Amino acid sequence: MSFVYRTSFKDIAALVDLLTECRLGPSIAIYEPGFLRATLAYEKAGRLPAGAFVKFYFAGPTTFSTAAGAT
Repeated sequence: MSFVYRTSFKDIAALVDLLTECRLGPSIAIYEPGFLRATLAYEKAGRLPAGAFVKFYFAGPTTFSTAAGAT
């Protein structure tokens, strides 16, 4: 089975509005440069919800499913 992991800019805007309204900080996972660019654009515009927690994930030649010892 294959799929594309995506979150549209429209979805991001709706989530940011909801989180801001509810006074909740998002947990943001940065897997690739596009995710970082979108997050930084919200920060620069002053729209990143308060309490945002940004996590960076770095990968090498293996993935979580192909790491040593994974079956």
